[in-house]
Amino acid sequence: MKHIQRTLLLAVLTTFAFEFAGCGAADVQSAKLYRQRRDYVTADKMLQRAITEDPTSDEGWYLYTENLYDLKAYEKIATIIDTAMLYSTTHRAELQVLRHNTWIDLFNGGEGAYSANPDSKEAQQSAILYLESARKLEPDQPETYELLGQVYYSAGDTAKGLENYLAEINQVSASYDQGVSMGLMLHSTTDAIERALGGAPAKKVTVPISASDSSLIYVYPSKQTYIYFEKTVKPPHTWQVTGWRVTASDAEGIQPVRVSTQSYEFVANDYYQKGLAAQRSGNKTDMNSKFEKAIPLLMTLQQIDPSNDFASQAIPDIYTRMERTEKAKQEYERILAD
Repeated sequence: MKHIQRTLLLAVLTTFAFEFAGCGAADVQSAKLYRQRRDYVTADKMLQRAITEDPTSDEGWYLYTENLYDLKAYEKIATIIDTAMLYSTTHRAELQVLRHNTWIDLFNGGEGAYSANPDSKEAQQSAILYLESARKLEPDQPETYELLGQVYYSAGDTAKGLENYLAEINQVSASYDQGVSMGLMLHSTTDAIERALGGAPAKKVTVPISASDSSLIYVYPSKQTYIYFEKTVKPPHTWQVTGWRVTASDAEGIQPVRVSTQSYEFVANDYYQKGLAAQRSGNKTDMNSKFEKAIPLLMTLQQIDPSNDFASQAIPDIYTRMERTEKAKQEYERILAD
């Protein structure tokens, strides 16, 4: 009890001591003391007052954002982080870390809400709120768009689902195409990758990705390419490609990512089904238009993952329906050869 009384007295004295410097500065100093006591609610009130009094306060904006993170007010951070980084010039590095950590918490919150009960409208809406805030916070994270696409589609909003899947494709297509051009594809073995890239990597790194699993990373600095392998679930548990990244940043490169084909498959199937519907209604022009949009997505899908059954079946079927018999024949022959 005595300790609490002294702390409160110190807070009062500090407030008076900084009064000459303005209420904003005094509130920032008092907020620090309340944060030391983990009284983030009171600190929040003082920091809001501080940035109202001095809207350009460097320390005020940084502490306000940090305090919001401690309050788990992640959605609020998404709305103010850009302003905080504008004015808090001496804390931009720390704010960038806070931004990314907040994105992780929002994404995980959305994933957790949705996976707990995917058919629940309440769970879907909760996930959407989390993920839309995550998207606003870090718009360059393709994982957000993929999960948003899935949730919107489950919620019956096909247009929003398609919009988010297309946004993901726009973000990942360059990296995926670079990998494909080098001969990279999902499920390739280490030997196949070494043949494709002309030899063994300059460096091999193994990093944990869960409590029980690890990722093997092949690093090719001359190509600025990082290739990620995981062991297969079934024996003989060989290393197979699960993703790749083309980047000049080694810090980014040693963080494994998985190449996902979900967006390609969803959008291609959407065009494919619309093409089939147009064919049934006798609208050949619309049918060809939809099929033409599906084909490049299906081709990319097949290049990334040659084992994808949907692409293998849909491509020759589309060519047949478009009466491009020679292309259909080539595809069927390729399938038989595999």
